[in-house]
Amino acid sequence: MEEYELLGYAAVRSRLAPVSLAPATARRLVTKGWAEPYEMLTGLEAIRLTDEGMRAYARLV
Repeated sequence: MEEYELLGYAAVRSRLAPVSLAPATARRLVTKGWAEPYEMLTGLEAIRLTDEGMRAYARLV
């Protein structure tokens, strides 16, 4: 999955996306500052988009 697809997935789902969808892509989004690591109550690791990540997504749509 391309990083913009994962970015869009997270943006339309309250900023959260499971890392299991695309681990390498999730790491790239964190490295760029577009997302941060997030742990859900279930223990499933996820990323949460930062404000910068939401702005990046807004430029795409």
